[in-house]
Amino acid sequence: MTHDGDGDGAQPGRLPEGADFDPLESGGIAAILRREAVWAAVPPDLATRILADVGAAAAQPGARTSDQPTPMRRGQARRSVPALRRHRFALAAAAAAVVGVGGALAVTVAQTDAPPTEVALVGTDLAQQSRGEARVEDTPSGVKISIDVSGLPPAAAGTYYEGWVSGDRGSVAIGTFHLRKGSDGVVLWSGVDMRAYPTIKVTLQQEGRGPASSGQVLLAGSLAG
Repeated sequence: MTHDGDGDGAQPGRLPEGADFDPLESGGIAAILRREAVWAAVPPDLATRILADVGAAAAQPGARTSDQPTPMRRGQARRSVPALRRHRFALAAAAAAVVGVGGALAVTVAQTDAPPTEVALVGTDLAQQSRGEARVEDTPSGVKISIDVSGLPPAAAGTYYEGWVSGDRGSVAIGTFHLRKGSDGVVLWSGVDMRAYPTIKVTLQQEGRGPASSGQVLLAGSLAG
């Protein structure tokens, strides 16, 4: 006896006719994200190829739109248009999420691939016994400048130390510190390109004197050598 395909039986690897598939259930997306291929480098033209495939499928002869009713065969339940739309949206969202994660990983690798640069800081005539080393590191949010200093006393009450980067375009403040409870390392941040502001300086500032540099440079060093 042959089966006419109108019953409730399902072929291996296929859903029974009329059954709804929700990729957000039964571990559908989780199973996709466990595949090694998902985390491979994303081709730059992937989004274009996906859109082209979707457009080609919609343009095929006999393709039905959501406004056209689907004829029902005997024993077949009609799948609602909202259900179809929900599933298509979920699949598209899952694909976009995978592409987005892959793109984010690629950007992170590109931005953190360069090794940090070490810059020696030398004491000026105002702090001849002081020494320091600045570790300059590009991050997605800015240039992280970690400074270890020795021989620089704690800033007296009413004063503080301030870091600067400077170049032909002028100077940019990168943060303040005081060392009054010792030092576990000073972390400053620059929002400008260090190639245009290669010199790192530390000045002694007076509270209440405004944001401009005092000109009292205690430590200085340059990425240029």
